[in-house]
Amino acid sequence: MLAFEITAIVVLILIGALLVIELFVMTALLQSMKKMADKIQEDIVPLLEKGEQLLDTINKVAEDVQRKSARVSETTAHTAETISEGIADTSKIAQKVVTTPIISGMALFTGVKRAFAIWKKVHARRK
Repeated sequence: MLAFEITAIVVLILIGALLVIELFVMTALLQSMKKMADKIQEDIVPLLEKGEQLLDTINKVAEDVQRKSARVSETTAHTAETISEGIADTSKIAQKVVTTPIISGMALFTGVKRAFAIWKKVHARRK
C-alpha cells in the first residue's frame, strides 16, 4: 500500500505543480491583457480629446454660418424691399412722364377739334 500512497502523493504534487504553473500562466496573461488595455486607453484618450475639439470647432462653424445666414437673409429682405419701393417710384414717375403729355395732347386735340367745329359753323352761317 505504500506504493499506492506514494503514487497518490506524487499525483497530488504534480496536480499542485500544474495548478501553480496554470496560475503563473493566467497571471502572465492577465498582466499582458492589462498592458494591452492600458495601451488602448493611452491611444484612445488623445483621439477622444481630438474628437471633442473637432466637435467644438464644428459647433462654432455652424453657429457662425447660422449668424451669417441670418444677416444675408435680413440684407436680402431689405434689398428686395428697397428695390420694390424703387420700382414703384419709377413706375409712378414713368406713368406721369408718359400719361401727362398724352392727356395734354388729347385735351389739345379735343380743343382744336371743337374750335374747328365752331369755326365751321360760323363760316357755314356766313355763306
